[in-house]
Amino acid sequence: MTLAKWAELLREETEQLKETLERRPVIGIARGVLMVVWSCTLEEAWEILVTVSQNTDTKVHDIAQAVIATTRQQPMPENLQKPLAAAVAARRARRGDGRTQGGPVRQAGRRPHPRDAGEWRRGPVHGSVCRPR
Repeated sequence: MTLAKWAELLREETEQLKETLERRPVIGIARGVLMVVWSCTLEEAWEILVTVSQNTDTKVHDIAQAVIATTRQQPMPENLQKPLAAAVAARRARRGDGRTQGGPVRQAGRRPHPRDAGEWRRGPVHGSVCRPR
């Protein structure tokens, strides 16, 4: 392998690592949003993002950006709404929640948080994963 070829490979790998480092926080924030809104674990939030990515042929980073955008009252893209709802429903079915629509899960013995007083939208079916302000 020539020195020029080796340098090109290293340059490509460096660019890929930079891109990964830039995208990682966005995906982490989206996982947090899913955890709060859908009452799931960090692992389950990742599974939801990956499932939607595979079912829609969309990059996880792009799905993460769409999830974060819903926190700013922007609608979830239509091509992601049903796959996201299906991924959450499948996760809940595996977990045994029996709940297939959005909203917080109240833990036994705890008073509801004031933010839970409002009516929650039913997740991506209505174009948002968060409740309206």
